[in-house]
Amino acid sequence: MKKIITVFLLISFIFTAYSYAEKLTFKILAVRGEVAMQKFGSSNWTQANAGMDLFAKDKIRVSTNGYVGLSYSMGGTKELKNPGEYNCAELSNEMTEKRSKQYLRFSEYIIKEISNIDDLTKKNVKTGASGAVERKLDDTITQLSEIKSNFPVQTNISNAPIDVKWLPIANNKKYKITLKDKKGQLNREFISEEPSFNINTEELKLKTNQIYSLTIEASDVNNIHPKTSSFKLVSKEEAILIDKELKKLQTELGKDSNSALGNLIVGRFYEERKLILNALESYKAGIQAERGVAEYEKLYKNFLLNNQIDN
Repeated sequence: MKKIITVFLLISFIFTAYSYAEKLTFKILAVRGEVAMQKFGSSNWTQANAGMDLFAKDKIRVSTNGYVGLSYSMGGTKELKNPGEYNCAELSNEMTEKRSKQYLRFSEYIIKEISNIDDLTKKNVKTGASGAVERKLDDTITQLSEIKSNFPVQTNISNAPIDVKWLPIANNKKYKITLKDKKGQLNREFISEEPSFNINTEELKLKTNQIYSLTIEASDVNNIHPKTSSFKLVSKEEAILIDKELKKLQTELGKDSNSALGNLIVGRFYEERKLILNALESYKAGIQAERGVAEYEKLYKNFLLNNQIDN
């Protein structure tokens, strides 16, 4: 009888051990450089790639200048960029902090977007989404058929002044900027000799919660398609509420608020509130925090394409 009990306990122990080993802990979101993984029960190390699953007994190794972004099975993200060998069970134990619904919503969105990044890129190409995302706005351009600017096609803005920039048109010396409101109470034109224009909401006496259109045209060259964008100035009360929610999110992110994934999460926070220019800066900070991570760069490019931004 004792032998039966012993055998039963041994089988239970082995079953529990293997069940724990097969417990999904992380999914790999993004990789840069040499990052290897070792599956439980194997002595071999293989190159880690985006989309791979990591289980409790697996190990991951990051080489010098390597980087890996992970999504946790219970919600949240983690980044490894210091050279070394990591045990997935130990990494999982570090993910003990309870996360708010707001944090989980934004992080889950980023995880989903990165996981489906190739499908999103193909969709943008298929639908003909445009945007010169590879070219900087300070480049000299010789041939353009349309105005390409860093101002999104539609956005909310805060009360801070905004510098709108666009790619210069060859042989064009002046640009006409037209600002209108939908009620017909405002219709102002400005001339700029530089490919830029400053929107100062106080000087222009723009009203909150009202939609304005901004059109940029080349004055001296024909057959250049203008760019028209629309924007809304958020109210002071809404701006205060957004700032309050943002501070909560940044407090929850803690030291990770300046990380690549932290900035991408904040970018999604702004994007959800249609503050596209603020989102642009956060997404840009995200890819700059970890340069050369292909998955993050694709996410950024899709953001630019979806909002018709040339940056």
